Amino acid sequence: MSTRKTQNYQLHQWEATDDFLRAEFNENFTKLDEAVAAEVAARASAVNGLNTALGKKPEVFVGTYTGDGTKGRVIALGFQPKAVLVMPSTGQLNASYCYFGGLAVMGSPVAVKDNEVAALTATGFRVSHTAIYHNNYTELFTVNESEKRYHYLAIK
Repeated sequence: MSTRKTQNYQLHQWEATDDFLRAEFNENFTKLDEAVAAEVAARASAVNGLNTALGKKPEVFVGTYTGDGTKGRVIALGFQPKAVLVMPSTGQLNASYCYFGGLAVMGSPVAVKDNEVAALTATGFRVSHTAIYHNNYTELFTVNESEKRYHYLAIK
């Protein structure tokens, strides 16, 4: 029979001279099983910050839009998304000083150097086309370039 227990879960611990009791082993495994199940449930209810309720699957919406070249354009979805991924239909272009799309989540828009590129709204998401001119180059921040097609994935 054990005479000591662990601090956190009160699991049985045995000294070299203690007899082992099956009931104590079973009690330890029950406590461990309950602790692991509680941790799994807690993680499932807060998947990557989306706070998805256990047993409730998120709804995913996909779509496209054509840019109009404005700053702060709202793409209406009819609901407030938890996350939106926006990318040009041509994929991520590999160009210096150009930023195209990204993943916006609640409280964290896609932003580069204080320039908001995409952000969630109460009814959809907001996209921008911004060009900042420096000495010999232009920095382009866009998911709304005029006449360019974009894809989005929204999670409700």
